[in-house]
Amino acid sequence: MAAAVVVGSVAWDGAVAAPGMTSSDNRSGLCAVVSKVVPSPLVRGGELQAIAADAPADAWAVGGPSDFEDGPRRPTALIEHWDGARWALVSSPAVAGTLESVAIAAPESVWAVGELGASGRGKFRGAGGQRQALAEHWNGARWTRVRFQGLRTLSAVAATSARDVWMVGGDLTGAAVILHWDGERWTRIRRPDTELLGLAALSPTDVWAVGDTSGRRFFEMHWNGRHWSSYSQLPPNGGYGLDESPEITSVDASGSRDIWAAGDAGNSGAPAWPDTVLFHWDGTRWRKTVTPSIEWIYALALGARGDLWMAGGSGNGDAYSPPFLERRAEPKWQSANPSGQIDGLSTNRTDGIWTVGFVGSRFDSNLQFPHHARPLITRARCS
Repeated sequence: MAAAVVVGSVAWDGAVAAPGMTSSDNRSGLCAVVSKVVPSPLVRGGELQAIAADAPADAWAVGGPSDFEDGPRRPTALIEHWDGARWALVSSPAVAGTLESVAIAAPESVWAVGELGASGRGKFRGAGGQRQALAEHWNGARWTRVRFQGLRTLSAVAATSARDVWMVGGDLTGAAVILHWDGERWTRIRRPDTELLGLAALSPTDVWAVGDTSGRRFFEMHWNGRHWSSYSQLPPNGGYGLDESPEITSVDASGSRDIWAAGDAGNSGAPAWPDTVLFHWDGTRWRKTVTPSIEWIYALALGARGDLWMAGGSGNGDAYSPPFLERRAEPKWQSANPSGQIDGLSTNRTDGIWTVGFVGSRFDSNLQFPHHARPLITRARCS
């Protein structure tokens, strides 16, 4: 039995099923969602930001220090590996920063990216000093740091093979940057007045990057093997006025005609309730679909059987955002009762979905901020 994990004032012990759900074997039906905490190394003050699962016995999770830790915390980036039986810490370069995205190009080629000096995530992310991109590579034996000149951030990484690796981030001027590794050298392109936050790579000739155009429009870019094409959408109007800072934070794909991208925009009123957006690409155009409301999106993933999952925080953004994990049961969404804050999602397409983040404790009585945090890894699936 898994050890109990305290989430606020609620103790979770082993598997937790969402109440009132009926079984179903397709994307459009409700099911009994079962979530189970998976034992992992206890790292005080640590937080996992992203996970990539290549096979049932091969998954990597990355992160760093949490912004919700008042006591001593891990000062360096955090990397853990799943071998099919257990999670273990893996030694990596001792750099102060946070890894925010990870991609498995091959068992002996894994990439992770993030930012030096950063902690936390999303709306509650903190950074100290001048921002600088962080990239690390696993060669099958050890992790090493890879340096890129002139980059301020690296937000996401995706790969289809060891000779087809993509990264997005920003340079020192604030322009978006797309990096590509072909097995021999890196190439780089810039796009001014753009921020890129997410990536999905289906093949060397089918890659999507998502973000926003300087906080004005939701934005998607597509690579067809020869050139990039772009798409954008205006944000919706919020209940308190026009939305501000629209951004697509996550994207995932099961095929060239099944791309999902999710994000949010904080409206211009006070408090800053978010407007949640979800777009679907059917091979011809992007269409907006029904989403949960008032939620900040941290991660999105397509699970086994085509299930669509989203995770993040709900609330108005003026305090710790209560975590959520939801599965799309078209046209509605069902809650999966997360065991803590979820920052990253991944699936190996055959056995449910992995979630990573942190579990908080000793919450503030007013703003409900946790004062302590440690990494959290769970598995969720339809039973």
